[in-house]
Amino acid sequence: MEADFADPIWCARCKENLDLDELPVTDTLKQHIEKWAEGYGKWIDWEQDKLELDAVKKEDVFNREGRLLYASLQQELPDFTVIFKPSRLCSLYK
Repeated sequence: MEADFADPIWCARCKENLDLDELPVTDTLKQHIEKWAEGYGKWIDWEQDKLELDAVKKEDVFNREGRLLYASLQQELPDFTVIFKPSRLCSLYK
């Protein structure tokens, strides 16, 4: 599980995005993951190509929410190994 500008669920083997709707998880969790993924990069001013003033805090909150969703996803997919990769966008702008 890694947020990006594409779907946040990736296959570790083939490196392709997986369709969240095809996974056997609750609709509620799917909606939470989709909403979380929509927040990816909101701490960057893309027009100015620079971090917002509170970017590190926003990215930290985003990653904490992602870890909680990851734990829920792993619970709903016990036969799969789910890995969470946090966002590191702020480190690219330092």
